[in-house]
Amino acid sequence: MFDRMVAVNLPGVLHSLKYAISDIEKHGGQYRYSVFHCEVKGSAGTSADCASKNGVEGIMQAAAIECAPFGIRVNTVHPGLITTRVAEGHVRVCYYDTPEEGKKAPAESAPLKRYGSLEQEVALMLYLVSDESRYCTHGIIRLMVEKGLCNEEVIMDMSNLRSKVAPERSALIIIDMQKDYCSEGGIFHRMGYDIKSAKALAARLNDFLGHARKVLKNIIHVKMTKIDSLSSSTALEQYRRLGVNRQYDPAFSEFYEVLPQEGEVVIPKYRHSPFVSTYFDQLLRIRQIQTLIVTGLATNVCVESTARDGFARDYHVVIPEDLTEGTSLEAKKWSLSNINLFFGEIVQSQDLLRCWDL
Repeated sequence: MFDRMVAVNLPGVLHSLKYAISDIEKHGGQYRYSVFHCEVKGSAGTSADCASKNGVEGIMQAAAIECAPFGIRVNTVHPGLITTRVAEGHVRVCYYDTPEEGKKAPAESAPLKRYGSLEQEVALMLYLVSDESRYCTHGIIRLMVEKGLCNEEVIMDMSNLRSKVAPERSALIIIDMQKDYCSEGGIFHRMGYDIKSAKALAARLNDFLGHARKVLKNIIHVKMTKIDSLSSSTALEQYRRLGVNRQYDPAFSEFYEVLPQEGEVVIPKYRHSPFVSTYFDQLLRIRQIQTLIVTGLATNVCVESTARDGFARDYHVVIPEDLTEGTSLEAKKWSLSNINLFFGEIVQSQDLLRCWDL
């Protein structure tokens, strides 16, 4: 029995999750799984169920962490005893002497002295797939407590993020939104990268800035700048090794569509990270910035380099997944996953606007 139970519950969830996430990546959505809470907490005669359902919970928790950088939310619902013929029959037959006792006894131990309804569980699930729960992931949603059936534990508190990205302590960093990385003939185009995503990013950034400029006073545009006396022999060797002609045209250094407005700072940089050989860090310290909201190009190159260097200098790092693009979709995924584990927090731009009440 134990082997059969585990062989169904664990591989079944793992494989369905694998293919569902792949489809969600293409078309959008969230993933939600429901598991009877008593079989997770443990009860007499349910060791096989308990072992497999706890394994399912572990799979879902790991999936939530892995999928968060890509804007995919994964939550688990533990509904407790819900009023269905199957649940009521199970309790009456297995644990109590009479049908009346079987129905009444579990409800007596609940804070509200009653079963949960199917409508209540459905309402919770509809909430989890709605836009209202867009900051709820990695959650175990329970409709019961240790001795009852009617408590709700929802991990959806935005207070920490709201505090972290408070406008007075945060700077929005826009990395390398330049023609060299967004236009035909630029270095990305010559290296064979698809620049459609970079062009689409420009539109999203401008839309976001239309809201963010209402509350953010610290918006910093960073641009890669080429100066012969500061040229990197190692970078040139890297391009040669890859067979890339790093021909530099000053016209491609201009910003692509995302243009600085009056009062916004433009910082030239000479390496992947603006922390290297610039006054970037000094500017942040003078302005008492504690959190860097890093956006732009490319996720797996200059954005990640900025995140790493910022984190190493004790800045909080927040990266909106939909406001950055990588040299490829796969490169972006791995980079965001790595940042989320070691250097910062991955969110969605809508989460930031919500924190700012926009």
